[in-house]
Parts: sequence; C-alpha cells; structure tokens
Amino acid sequence: MRDIYRCEVTAYTLDYSRAWALALDHVITPTLVIRWLCAQAAHLADLMDPHPITEWCPAEALRPVSPNVPDARSILRRWCVDPDEHEAAIGLLSDGRIYTLGCHDDTARYALSAVSLAVLRSSRRHHMTRAGRAARTP
Repeated sequence: MRDIYRCEVTAYTLDYSRAWALALDHVITPTLVIRWLCAQAAHLADLMDPHPITEWCPAEALRPVSPNVPDARSILRRWCVDPDEHEAAIGLLSDGRIYTLGCHDDTARYALSAVSLAVLRSSRRHHMTRAGRAARTP
C-alpha cells in the first residue's frame, strides 16, 4: 500500500496571529512531493517578484525592495534548484517525518510543508488516547 502525503503552502502574519492556506494537494510519493513543492515555491516567488512585463501586474505597481528586507523569493528560488535539500526532504518524508521549508519577508511568513497522512493519523490517535487517559485520571 502506498502512502499519501499532504502538501500545503500557508502564509502567516509576521506574529503568526493569522494564517491563510494558499495551496493544498495530496500526492503519492516523496519525489512527487518535491515536484509539487518546487512548483509552488516557484509560483510564490514569481508572485512576490514578478517580471516587469508580466501581464497581470502593471509595471507601476512594482517597487524596489530595501536590501534590509529578508529575501523570501530568493530562498524559494534557490530551494527549487537544490538537489541536496530535495534529497534531505525525501529522506525525512520516507522516515515518516514532516518536511517544512520556511521563509519570510517584511510582510508575511511562508511555510511549504508535507507530511504522510499515516503519520498524521497515528499522531491524532496518540493524542486522542492520551487526552482520554488524562480526562479519566482523578
């Protein structure tokens, strides 16, 4: 039986007080997780830093960013072409662990993550069992 991985992209306020789900999918292999995360990372980077002749974004809407601002778009683009990081992610996912790529700029924090649904189910069962025991303890 193949495992299924939940992949998601989430944006948060800088203080984590609000969150927005930007993308969600389920894929069947760690290699497909990497493909999905790469496509999402590239898309998010392009939204943050569109080419000046992009049709959906008028050139007058673009402005230079201060060099003091964290460069989330470059982190995302570098991750897309980093085979060592991809192998590390595949290893974590294959071992039943969660993988998260996080970055931020001066407006928001971003997390691209993946986890096995079997791990999520097991974790939920474990927490529910522990909560049930705690509730019965005098």
